[in-house]
Amino acid sequence: MATDINSLQSEFYSFYCLKPRYEKIIDAVCRLIKYRHTENSAMLIVGPSGVGKTEIAIQCQQQIVTQSTKTHSRKDVLLIEFGNEQGAKGLYEKLLYALGDTNPVKGSIPSMERRSISLINNLDVKVIFFDEAHGILPNSKLINNSVAKKFLKGLINRTNASYVLLGLPECELLLNDEELNTRFDPTQYLNEFSCLGEDNTLDFIDYLLDLTIDFPCDLVYLDCLKQSIEGEDIVISVDINYVPLYRFCLATHGNPRLISKFFSGIIELSEKNSIATKAVFEQIWELKLHRKGYENPFTMTQKRLIDQLKRECLYV
Repeated sequence: MATDINSLQSEFYSFYCLKPRYEKIIDAVCRLIKYRHTENSAMLIVGPSGVGKTEIAIQCQQQIVTQSTKTHSRKDVLLIEFGNEQGAKGLYEKLLYALGDTNPVKGSIPSMERRSISLINNLDVKVIFFDEAHGILPNSKLINNSVAKKFLKGLINRTNASYVLLGLPECELLLNDEELNTRFDPTQYLNEFSCLGEDNTLDFIDYLLDLTIDFPCDLVYLDCLKQSIEGEDIVISVDINYVPLYRFCLATHGNPRLISKFFSGIIELSEKNSIATKAVFEQIWELKLHRKGYENPFTMTQKRLIDQLKRECLYV
């Protein structure tokens, strides 16, 4: 049973990049790679933590098949996460390591830059994803902004690869540089789900329906999801009680990572609870998402629920 649970949990943790909103961004990345010979060779994908930015990079990595021969090794897609790198040297060390350099810490900054550019071109790298790209902004207190811009400009201007930066919305500060701005495709945005109006609520319902289509237990508490199906469409009806959905929205903030974590918790309890009632949802919030000083969304009064949703811009 443990293996089955682990398998199901894995599916939930990786699912959220498969919806159309994510597929459109993957298509945009593929176009960026395909038309790399044009001036534009980079892109920003921004959004809060947990909305699926890294998963998009992983999906692209899986879709672009890497081929190698005895005489020509290729690294089509690289995913590099920024962390506590110190200055330009730290950035090049991380890049050289990912490129398979035998001694990534060796040499001066100009030498490391030349080796990086040479490896990217010789290995025929198609795209490099820089995850947690906000780590190179000046407010991180790690890397001076001019250093970050010089690092990116050198790669964009002297290699044949495309570059995708994944990070928080403040990454757009990089585009204040006119030269960089002209080399970037339009920024792609990923937001959390919400019940902020009918369109957003329908989008949220659609996502949850797909996510729970083969769920191992009966989510009776969220029956409003199935009740919203009308033929091949999803509709909002005054005859349906959406309060459970609103509670779930506040509990997870519509964040795909937290939604997956929540459903994973239900799977863990599926042996004991084949039916997921309101009591189960209350318990999962306490076990998985509870934060000090926050009231359980599944036990608060409906008035407090709506007031809190409005304060957090999740409902109108």
